[in-house]
Amino acid sequence: GPVRAMVSLGSSIRDAIAAVVERYHREGRSPRLDPASAESFQLHHSHFSLQSKRAIHPFHLV
Repeated sequence: GPVRAMVSLGSSIRDAIAAVVERYHREGRSPRLDPASAESFQLHHSHFSLQSKRAIHPFHLV
């Protein structure tokens, strides 16, 4: 199922991705992800597909 994580209002996209990767790691999901690898992930506009026209800039606010 989906990874559920909460971030504070005003958190950056980078903070949101880091929170999800950390939660994924703590839950012991596979494949194993290193929490330090959050920098290599992108957040896309689409909720249903990774085929977004462009990724959201990591410093935009959530």
